[in-house]
Amino acid sequence: MKTLPEKFSSNGFDFTILERAGDVALLSKRKPNWGPGVEVLEAVVVQRHHGYSIGENQIPAAESMPRSETWGKLGLTLNRREDFKSAIAKLYRNTVS
Repeated sequence: MKTLPEKFSSNGFDFTILERAGDVALLSKRKPNWGPGVEVLEAVVVQRHHGYSIGENQIPAAESMPRSETWGKLGLTLNRREDFKSAIAKLYRNTVS
């Protein structure tokens, strides 16, 4: 399975995984033109799929970010890095309820 890379870009943002605890990751989210030290922190439940086909193209099994429609349940925006541990507990509760 292809794991979520430590650094990746999506929708004009650059993401870096700062910490990971099982299926929950803390990410730094930045735009390339933002000044030094400016970032948004996000805690997410890493998603997985087992691979699929689109026409003749095979998409291998991989990890991914949660869809935007699930924000608040599978992803949270944090104000401080210190809030990550409480975010893990909240995201875990969201996935088992």
